[in-house]
Amino acid sequence: MHLWHLACQAAPISTASDSEQINYFFSGAVERTGKHNLHFDLAQSSHSFKDEYSGVDSKAKRTDSRFTYEIVDFYRPQYSYFAALDYDNKMGESFSPVQHHVIAGPLGVRVPINYHHANLQYLYASYVPSFDYLVRDRLEPNGQVLTTNESAFRQASRVDAKVRVYED
Repeated sequence: MHLWHLACQAAPISTASDSEQINYFFSGAVERTGKHNLHFDLAQSSHSFKDEYSGVDSKAKRTDSRFTYEIVDFYRPQYSYFAALDYDNKMGESFSPVQHHVIAGPLGVRVPINYHHANLQYLYASYVPSFDYLVRDRLEPNGQVLTTNESAFRQASRVDAKVRVYED
């Protein structure tokens, strides 16, 4: 059986007339579960502000998104394949330590850990090699802002557990 899940969240837009300030936030997620699991989430926030004394405008916008695809029981029961893509973006700031950040892990594996306890429902270990690409600003000693591109291959691992804490 395939199930679709949809979640949305929004914070009210706030404004202030004396500083022409506007703030908003929204996020959403779509997920499909079954033999082929898909998960996508996106969050975006924005802030703008005008200093009433100097007249300087300040605007910033941030976007965070995640995409994951998983094939459950790919090799043997409970051995799963997954691919993941993360993207973060910050725009509009005069100096941004992180402008764009992409992490792509196309070949991940999740395996069960055989440990039995009455309250433990599952325990998994995951591993994925990934490609990391980063565009960021760096402040030079002379005060000049320099934009740099960096890339690297990384490895990530994690342990997932679901534990029953108490019963009703």
